[in-house]
Amino acid sequence: MIELLDKTLIRILFISLLLLSLWGYKFIYQFLATSRIFNKTQPYSLHNESSIIVLFSRILGISIIFSQINLDLEAGLLLGVLSLVTTIAYSIILYTVSLYILDSISLNYFESHSEIGKKNNLVYSLFSCAHAIGASFIIRSIGHLNTHSIIIFFTLWLFAMVLISVSMKCFRYIYKQTIESILLQESISGCLCYLSFFMGCALIISSIVETPLQTIQLYLGQVILKFLLSILIIPIFFLFFEWLFKMKKNSTASEFSLKYSLYYSLNLFSSSLLTISCVSTLSS
Repeated sequence: MIELLDKTLIRILFISLLLLSLWGYKFIYQFLATSRIFNKTQPYSLHNESSIIVLFSRILGISIIFSQINLDLEAGLLLGVLSLVTTIAYSIILYTVSLYILDSISLNYFESHSEIGKKNNLVYSLFSCAHAIGASFIIRSIGHLNTHSIIIFFTLWLFAMVLISVSMKCFRYIYKQTIESILLQESISGCLCYLSFFMGCALIISSIVETPLQTIQLYLGQVILKFLLSILIIPIFFLFFEWLFKMKKNSTASEFSLKYSLYYSLNLFSSSLLTISCVSTLSS
């Protein structure tokens, strides 16, 4: 009975810390939005659909990160709580910086307050939503390694950001419509293709960064090899699906149709998931 009561109190403490962290993140987000310290910080409001998507994608992202955090009591309650608070703090910081980096790469020529607050640009908000969810999966995967070192955690996070940034730059080579034109035209078809591309890349990278950490040099080498292997494997599945279902575009314009974009995005995302399976199997 006493043991059950202790576990209940610990769970209450853990829930309280998570609620406090979410409350703190809300005020951090609100401060950055109202002060406009970062150009890509989204406006803090819920007055239209775009702002709702952006704000709650951040909440969803931080919840994904928190889902792998636990309260370790092996060293005692006080040290366990201190370790948990520290982990939550630098996870929030790295998550916020990750969103700034990712939004700056693909949304660099657009002002968030104008696109979301004034124009209610749903395509812009969906781009930002994908960045929020993708970044959370990457940080969550790094957290699974249990490095117990802020420096190592930061190094792995920085390396993962380089990989996802390189991947994002490749979008222009696999889809004829640029990110800028997709956003200016508020193209749903182009948006679907970008979302599938980015989420596929984010899931692949979040999978390969979970490589067992022995030495940092060996780890980085293995992750780079898996990344290159993924680049080689994903076109195989993509081209196979094209051959299997005989879905070919008849003209340049048809590539931007909603029908072809649905096929293209689902094909690309399915190929990404199968690539994750192959890379994990070949590396085991």
